[in-house]
Amino acid sequence: MEHAGQLQVAGHESLNGPEGQVSYAITKNIGVMANYQNKGEKRTDYSAINYEINKHYFGEAGVGLYNFKTDDSKKIYRDLFFLAGQGMTSHFVQGLDSSQKNISVQFRQATYNRFCVQADFARAINKLTVAFSPRLFLISYFDIIDSTGNSYKKTPNMFMRAEIAITTRYHFTKNIAAMWQTCVTLPLMENGSYDDFSPFNFSIGLNINLNLFKVEEKKSAEKIR
Repeated sequence: MEHAGQLQVAGHESLNGPEGQVSYAITKNIGVMANYQNKGEKRTDYSAINYEINKHYFGEAGVGLYNFKTDDSKKIYRDLFFLAGQGMTSHFVQGLDSSQKNISVQFRQATYNRFCVQADFARAINKLTVAFSPRLFLISYFDIIDSTGNSYKKTPNMFMRAEIAITTRYHFTKNIAAMWQTCVTLPLMENGSYDDFSPFNFSIGLNINLNLFKVEEKKSAEKIR
């Protein structure tokens, strides 16, 4: 974010499914952000009667502080956001039981809240922008359903994870950029998990910058002086 009134819309495809993000600068230092991830419904067939279905989606929103400045030919971005969201994950399995005569069905589902602190440090030179983003997640599961008994419910329902993301953007124009991101996630407090946890993710997509309020270059230049 660079100034009040700036709206950014991004969409990208990742190893975990499609993701979308919208951010808006309310003032010259305060912004809001919303993210949505849909891992969709994945079905794996082993035979005509033996298969499993996984579903997972997640959405979050938050508010934060941002700072933007120019240094010679470079643009420097720094921000700190606090985000909160909710998701749902489920796992359905159908197959033959141990006798190989009867069909058994297993269903597990959990809803979770996720809280995140995210910092971003970015630098832009010419058309290329590179950002380094450390994140800390606290995840709490509830409304746990387990048709197989209590083993799923006995799994600890509070988790903590740390993540490091590196994002690169290449600007085709002033307001349109291709972007790709690599994330590595480390479990800090975890012993089993309800969701299909992925320690690595890669995504590629498009970022569009919209200025809802015009910034007069003359006034901006006077402020820099």
